[in-house]
Amino acid sequence: MKYILRNVLSLFQRERTAAVCLVCGFLISAVALLFLFGLYYQVAQKNLANVNGLQHMEMEMETLQKDITWKRVKRCFNRLDKDTLKAVSGIVMKAAVDGDLEDYYGSFNFDYTLDEKGTPAYLDMTESLQSMGQLYEGRWFTRDEFDHGERVALGLGYDYTDFAEQKEYTVRYEDGSKDKYLIDGKSYRRIGAALLWTTPTIPVTCLKDDAPVIALAFGFKNVSVTAKQYGNIKEVFDEEFSGALKVPEKDFKELDSNYYLLMTLLLVSVGILTAVVLSLLLTYVCQQQEGIYAVCRLCGMEKKKSVAYFATECALLSFVCFVAAAIPYMYFAVPRITDVMAFFGEGYTGVSLAALCGSFLMGNVIVSSIIAAERLTKRGIV
Repeated sequence: MKYILRNVLSLFQRERTAAVCLVCGFLISAVALLFLFGLYYQVAQKNLANVNGLQHMEMEMETLQKDITWKRVKRCFNRLDKDTLKAVSGIVMKAAVDGDLEDYYGSFNFDYTLDEKGTPAYLDMTESLQSMGQLYEGRWFTRDEFDHGERVALGLGYDYTDFAEQKEYTVRYEDGSKDKYLIDGKSYRRIGAALLWTTPTIPVTCLKDDAPVIALAFGFKNVSVTAKQYGNIKEVFDEEFSGALKVPEKDFKELDSNYYLLMTLLLVSVGILTAVVLSLLLTYVCQQQEGIYAVCRLCGMEKKKSVAYFATECALLSFVCFVAAAIPYMYFAVPRITDVMAFFGEGYTGVSLAALCGSFLMGNVIVSSIIAAERLTKRGIV
């Protein structure tokens, strides 16, 4: 092994330009292989998601319970994986704000999303309401009002319909004024009206921690939540609520054996292809190493052994380059690409990275062995 390392170091000392070009070629090829793998996985999983089709998921609750509180639901959100949180487009929730659990007009609906830490975050519904013609007056609350838990409310679109005189829709007006609402004993400033629910709409940041949650539903950004994200939500809520608030049962179809066969063929093919692209550089490097191996053969080294040595040198160099390319790629490139292509980063596991590295080494060993056999064994020593 020390002779192999010595030969590699001598290449950088004697042919620095060629060695740098070879390293750059290995690095670029490794990144290309990693990217193609992620892209293929994205396409395969997206097709599978179209089959599974779970873009909206409403949590199941057998009976209304006071101990299913907003505080405990928030605790579940905080425990979700970052990958799951990134997939959430919005959450619709119903909670008992005032009155008992059975009081239909004491239960309020809330629209919000989650940030990267699982904290309830602002969701601007303005465009959605306008497109459906449901924003009758005023505006949706602002991000600043949401973040600071300001007591603002959207009134009911029913105020503009034949339902306006019914007591259940007007009873919340404070002192008979339509500019203020009295909700849970507190005064809320009216900023608009929307035909959303049968109660006014307020920021979820105004909700008390002990308020019972009556209904909860997730919306996802992509065509479907993935099996991994579904499993994460299920595990977290099952641990917290022991089935009192749970995700609906869903059987996710997995990738079949044809996918793994195609993936294997892809890895080997791309690995060989990248090595073929580098063959010109490898040929030049082999040419520069002929003198060293000629001396080794004069000292008794067999032809086959000289080929094995050269192939091992290439394998060692390509392995170091693969690792050097994979680390920044995984930490910097993959998270940013996954923001655009949701399934892209899921395929990179320890097993898949090992398979990618193996196919990369295999391709380089095969091509370098062929080149070495051509130049080191079919030619004379001098």
